[in-house]
Amino acid sequence: MCIHGRVVRTVAAHCQKRIGFRGRGFKAPPRRRYSSNLVNFAVLLIAGVDPGGRQEVWGHLEAPSGMADPDLLDFNMDYLTIDEDQYRTVTSLSSYISRGSVDNLDEVSSRVTGGILKFEFEAGGCEELHQSYFIAINEDSSMDGMAKYMSKIWRKRTPDIILTIMSNIGHFKPWEDLSQVEDFQSGLTQALNTTNMWVLTNGLDGGISRIVGDAIHNEHERRSILLSRANTAYGKIANSAHVEELTKLTVIGIVPKSTLSYGKDIATTHDVVVPLKNKGLRAKRHTSELNAEHSHFILLDNITDLHESMALRYKIEERLLTPIGRGKRYRKMINMSDPNLNMEDASAFLHNHSDIISSTSTPMVGLLIQGGPIDIEHVVDLLRKKVPVLVVKGSGLAADLVAFVFNEKLTHPNEEHEAYLKQELIKRMLVCYPNDFQDDEPARNHCRDLIIESANLALQENGKSITILDIEADPSALKNLDMYILLALFESQGTKQGTQFQEQFQSDLKLTMDWNRCDLAESRIFRKYSGKVLQIPPELFDRALLKRDREKFLDLFMEKKTIVLHQYLNHKKLLYLFNQLEKPEFFCHICLEGVLAKIPGTCYPVDRDFLMDKDSELNQILNKLTGLENLVSSYDLSMNASGKYVCDKPAAERKALLALIYWAALTNNPKIVKSLWLQSEQPMVTALIISRIWHQLSKKWVKDLDTKRQLKEDAIEFGQHAVDLLDLSYKDSALHAIASLDDKLPEFGNKTVTQVAQLCRNKYFIAHKSCQKWMNHRWHGVLRIREVDYRIFKLPEYVKKRSRKANVTYHVKEMLSYGRQNLKVPIFLQFYYFYSAPIVKFYISQFFYFLYLMLFSLAAIIPSCGDIQIDIILYFWTFMLWIEVIRKTILKKRLTVHWTVVEIILIFLYLLTVGIIRIIPRYLPSIQYTTAKFIMCLGLIYFYYRTMNIYFPISPVLGPMLISIKRMVRYDFITWFKMFMIIMVSGGIAIQATLYPNYPLSEYGLTMALSRALFAMFLTKIDDLDGAKVRFSDEYAVCPHRSFGGYAITIQYLLLTKLIFITLLYALFSTTTTKIQAESEKIWKFQLHDLIVDFETRLRLPAPLNFISYFFMLFELIYKAGKKMYKWICRSGCCVKHEDLPTDKPPAIKVKHHSDFTFWKTLMKNLKKQQKQDEINALRPIEMEQRMQQLLSQSLVQMQFNDKLTEQLSNLERSVMTCQMALEQVHHKIDTMDPKKLPDMEKTTILHMASRESPYPGTTVERFPVFDKYINWEEAYASYDPVLYTKPIEEYPEEVRLLIDLDYIELIHKLEDVSLDQDDRHSILSTQTLHRPLWNVVAGYSINDINMEINRMSWIDKDGVPIKYALDSYNIPLNPNGRTGLRGRGKLWRWGPNHSVKVVISRWKRYKSDSFIKVNDKRVMEVIIIQKRATGELTLPEASSGKEYGHLSLYSAVCKKFLDKVLGQKNAEIDEQMSENQMVEFFEQFVEPHQGPFTGFTSGIIYKGYMDDPSNTDNAWREAEVWNFHYHVPDNLDSRIVQKEKRWKEVSSYLHLAGNQNLILQETARINGAYYV
Repeated sequence: MCIHGRVVRTVAAHCQKRIGFRGRGFKAPPRRRYSSNLVNFAVLLIAGVDPGGRQEVWGHLEAPSGMADPDLLDFNMDYLTIDEDQYRTVTSLSSYISRGSVDNLDEVSSRVTGGILKFEFEAGGCEELHQSYFIAINEDSSMDGMAKYMSKIWRKRTPDIILTIMSNIGHFKPWEDLSQVEDFQSGLTQALNTTNMWVLTNGLDGGISRIVGDAIHNEHERRSILLSRANTAYGKIANSAHVEELTKLTVIGIVPKSTLSYGKDIATTHDVVVPLKNKGLRAKRHTSELNAEHSHFILLDNITDLHESMALRYKIEERLLTPIGRGKRYRKMINMSDPNLNMEDASAFLHNHSDIISSTSTPMVGLLIQGGPIDIEHVVDLLRKKVPVLVVKGSGLAADLVAFVFNEKLTHPNEEHEAYLKQELIKRMLVCYPNDFQDDEPARNHCRDLIIESANLALQENGKSITILDIEADPSALKNLDMYILLALFESQGTKQGTQFQEQFQSDLKLTMDWNRCDLAESRIFRKYSGKVLQIPPELFDRALLKRDREKFLDLFMEKKTIVLHQYLNHKKLLYLFNQLEKPEFFCHICLEGVLAKIPGTCYPVDRDFLMDKDSELNQILNKLTGLENLVSSYDLSMNASGKYVCDKPAAERKALLALIYWAALTNNPKIVKSLWLQSEQPMVTALIISRIWHQLSKKWVKDLDTKRQLKEDAIEFGQHAVDLLDLSYKDSALHAIASLDDKLPEFGNKTVTQVAQLCRNKYFIAHKSCQKWMNHRWHGVLRIREVDYRIFKLPEYVKKRSRKANVTYHVKEMLSYGRQNLKVPIFLQFYYFYSAPIVKFYISQFFYFLYLMLFSLAAIIPSCGDIQIDIILYFWTFMLWIEVIRKTILKKRLTVHWTVVEIILIFLYLLTVGIIRIIPRYLPSIQYTTAKFIMCLGLIYFYYRTMNIYFPISPVLGPMLISIKRMVRYDFITWFKMFMIIMVSGGIAIQATLYPNYPLSEYGLTMALSRALFAMFLTKIDDLDGAKVRFSDEYAVCPHRSFGGYAITIQYLLLTKLIFITLLYALFSTTTTKIQAESEKIWKFQLHDLIVDFETRLRLPAPLNFISYFFMLFELIYKAGKKMYKWICRSGCCVKHEDLPTDKPPAIKVKHHSDFTFWKTLMKNLKKQQKQDEINALRPIEMEQRMQQLLSQSLVQMQFNDKLTEQLSNLERSVMTCQMALEQVHHKIDTMDPKKLPDMEKTTILHMASRESPYPGTTVERFPVFDKYINWEEAYASYDPVLYTKPIEEYPEEVRLLIDLDYIELIHKLEDVSLDQDDRHSILSTQTLHRPLWNVVAGYSINDINMEINRMSWIDKDGVPIKYALDSYNIPLNPNGRTGLRGRGKLWRWGPNHSVKVVISRWKRYKSDSFIKVNDKRVMEVIIIQKRATGELTLPEASSGKEYGHLSLYSAVCKKFLDKVLGQKNAEIDEQMSENQMVEFFEQFVEPHQGPFTGFTSGIIYKGYMDDPSNTDNAWREAEVWNFHYHVPDNLDSRIVQKEKRWKEVSSYLHLAGNQNLILQETARINGAYYV
């Protein structure tokens, strides 16, 4: 056992010596003792590595006897120099609530083994090492054993909260927006740094777990930099012990060993150290690597199935919901306002210190990011365990599916919506998981039901166990991950009772404080328990005071009255607050080393002498800063905290609050000061004191410019708060505001508010109208001025009769017994109060002082040695003035006295000098009287100037003016004179040396040089520039000497002096007057207070009569001393009984009534509202900007959704219109399918169909849909917006371009362009005018010397009369047949009607030359058809050229085209001006000779009018004259037609021609009696 003990002690010491900071930024652990040898054995047993690197098995933890082997003394301990001290007890650095972490546990279960994983990986060309800790468990392992292992070996305590992240690596998709990854890492790191939180992941090096690992890695590096900076010289000066304490990062990966590529290398049958090397393999579905940044791993052994591993993870999470080791311990709170509370039981409860309760559960929140079907099962399992889940909507996959169903359930809770929800959910599932549910409908439905079940579970028991974090609506929401985690936790909680309520309340409040979420604490905690009397433990209040940026919690605690300050704060607690500052540099360097002049580096932390006694160091600091004594009494604080009150409870509360305010002010924490000040019952004087403290610190001791400026700004802010409160008080009640200025304040040395304001030098406070009225009352004393007018004369103020009902206690009882309203004051008291008023003292003193100045002037002006009697009287008078100044200085005590001290010294020197050279020379005539005259004149000037400082400031006109004069003299004139001295001395010496080069060196010469330069400001002496004839020496020139240099030097000096420096002085004076003009009145009002106080304390008799007052004062002093001596003799003797003697009682202090404090509380509420409104107004632009950014992001999402919706609606609308158009076409087709129904050509052309077909021929231009009912122009079609298309002239053949109409619409648009220059405008107008067509007429033109006749009349007739087509707003023709869905000229040549001639060349279809083919006793007819090359359409022969398009007539053109296209005769010559008859003769020539009179040939016009053609537009259309040439007898065309099989087509409904040409064929068949079907 001895050797065992020696081994244990040696290893423990070695561990404590070797474990330290190295690597990734963990702090060197504090040296601590191990509680038992078992812990030391556990540390030793997990380290089985020999010096050669050989892995060595030491056995199980339950067999420590193996340590008896002496070979174990030589084991290698290098592995213990690790990056993390996870094997030591982890105490929360941010918690003062926990009372412990680990119980004395039994032996760890033998089924739970673990060890260390050493990761090696290459980064940037160098190898990095990192170590993590693991536990290996299987299905048979005890979860309690695992928890014991965590507690005993890992030394992990119960966390404040657990975050389990659900995101399957097989369904992870990289985020497109990398900023969201950074926001997630930032939010997670912030949450980990501020509270003891565990994060559970899948532990693999991929997906979300890798993102978490990267965040941990970055945080390690940041901490490493912080800790390395703490060891620098600056860090040591700033006291590195106060470097920001950070919680340990605990990230646990739960990983099946079978999924690891090196899983077989990790032995889990015993405790080992396993070296691993990550190769950086890409994470796959089945094999991967561990993420080395995780601090711990739980390896699942002997598990290969994913569902089995998830089931084991569920068991682990269920065990972690209960405390690990000993649970957290909280203070038990007693509701003292409970009427059923037994006070005896409560006393016994407090006496036994049983105010601690242990936690029974650990908060856990699930976080779903993306995820697959297995993660959905995980969500359902957590919800069944009442664990809230936070779903990141917008991350995709399972998260979006769960969020969708939850929102649908939340908005549509009815069961009728279930069917839609299931269908929609299946659609989304198939999009998210296209490969997971192939041919597996049961699995798909099961997953769907689980998602719906998760929403149902989340909405049970009037709570919401699912919280949605929508990164689409708020892209920066992941930065506030901690807020959403707390929100998820709070929304799922119900209201608890008893100890569970106390546990939940304190745990939730601690979390909100850790994560600095006061908004959630107020809305989710205090509001939930609004009906309960809540009290927080002192530890939480300490955190609110000491932790940075927790001022809102302090406001919340004070507002909810959750703590009694005088019970919380005693001298030990105050000392604790001073010594636990996060940043003590200001308090240490400024207050201790600066104000108290302590030795640097040894003054902090402070000891108990800092607070104890009245003359404590704290009171010394406050005394130097405020001028007030004994502001903080440690005795009073401790006695009040213990319940032995030295004052009433409200006063005790005020003292505690003031002590905290002084603490916050001296530690430079303005936010804490403001939070505490808002709870003050004496806010006005407290604000003055705070302002004075910071003003003095910034003025005298703070050297850093930024800190000085910030302190000064804070001092000005609190000074303004005091003025604002005074203003609010005055507006609410002027009498109360004025009366409160006279209240004595026990907490501030029995000073009044005005005295404190004077001490604090707050000129704005003193200049307030309420203070001025108060000063006016004090100025008049107990007198009230009565106006006395005598007709047109009005007495001046100083001779008005004054009388006032004195506020005295003279015979009060006797006066009240008579009940008289107007009481007369005795005459002697009237004189007493009259001559006691400061205003009377002022005028009497002023009168006597003027007499003194007159006597002084007389004594100075008397020639020779003067009058000795007057001199003695004047000397005595001056002496009494000197005594009065000394008395005034003594009464000022700690006020600013340096100027009065200077005055005392000056008057003393004057009295001494005058006594020696003016009084004594009467008896010692050796002293010259001229010297006495000079000294007296100096004294006369001084005492005259003294008048401006004593008596002039009372004037509201002269007072501000004197302030301006003082400021100009003190700053401007002195600054100017410093600069002018350089010019004056240099200029005076230079002028003297130039004009008087031979003047002897003497005192007179120097005096003449300097006086000349000085007087040049007022006089211009130039008479000696011309020289003279005074020669001081024969060897040198005469003086003054005339020279160019003399002129130059004198002129430059005069220019500088008179034009620049004098003007500069005027400018400086003017600038200063303008600058201080606004504040001069406030400064005068502030200084007026000193003047009033001065005359209040003056004697009633002025100098030289004040010696009478001193005589009476001496007599009174002797009388009091004799009376005191008499009492002492009587007490020491037996002549008088002690009880008959009066006792000295302490002076009674007037205590404010509670209503006064209520009044100030009301004002503070109003001030809070005003400040809050100001803050809201100040933050409104920022909030508006944030809202605008949120709205912008939401609008972008909404725009995308709207675009998709609009696109879908457009497609839907287009589809509907297409279907409607198709239905109309089908309808029209059906109407024309019946061959027995012979349609009327005139009626069929009204509803044109081909003219509405899309796209437009030869283009991709789509027509605007036009339905049958909207074809007519007279039918309103508001949404009609046709496309504009006009084929450019450049695309036509060059030979016909001159025949094409211009694009008139384009010309009109160009003319509407305001940027078009004048030349282009004239060119367009001339072109438009030259080619402007004439509508509805036949006009002749000459183009290229060819006379052309353009027929723009329509061939459409109505009742045998040609119609006139209408024109639109652009003066362009409108299609008479209605809308076509396309504007412009299209590909036609002309605007308006485009005329053409069509021919139907028909014959009877024969079987043989002499037999006809008949169907239903009707002959079958066939016609000649031409196929267009461009479009491939079949059409009848036609001619759209002619005389109006060229040199051919329409009839010649159709004949020529027939020869070209049908007969293949391209160069055939033909008559260019054929008529109708000639055209008929042309086609008649193809008849074969036959017998009989009948020619066998018929011709005629079958239709003339509108043609339904695809080329038609709203502004251009085709019109045709259709001829039918029918061969009844055989013809000879077959021998002439090229490819006759393609030309002759049988007439039937199966023949499809362009436009309405099928109707033409149908009409032709009807006329000739042919078969048509």
